[in-house]
Amino acid sequence: MKKLRAKKELITMIENPNVGARIRAYREAMGMTQAELSKEIGICAMQISSIERGQKGISLDRLILFCRRFNLCLDDLIPIDLPDETIREQWCTEIMSGLDELNIVQLGMLRGMIKSAAAMQRKKSKQLPKALLNESE
Repeated sequence: MKKLRAKKELITMIENPNVGARIRAYREAMGMTQAELSKEIGICAMQISSIERGQKGISLDRLILFCRRFNLCLDDLIPIDLPDETIREQWCTEIMSGLDELNIVQLGMLRGMIKSAAAMQRKKSKQLPKALLNESE
């Protein structure tokens, strides 16, 4: 990580190409173009392109913008060094523990998201599973 001073504040730059690949995977899974995402979060499309290709680092502030837009936690975008099965187990536990707090409409939405993700997983032509799964290979 690089630390830069800009406008009298400390900015930490995250320079991990997997972060950009994950951003691209989530953006494409949502059916968004770089231009559409650019308008929503206030970062120019060329910067998004550079981040997604791993050519440019990303500040923590900007990473948070992506997380908010995609409704993710930071650790969803920043690869961590845990075995995939450990991560899967942790996420399943988190999901299961939160189900009691959801109403029927939210449960229906979650069910639809899970069905869509499973369908995408089965289709090898989709980018999200490939991009995220190729990191562990």
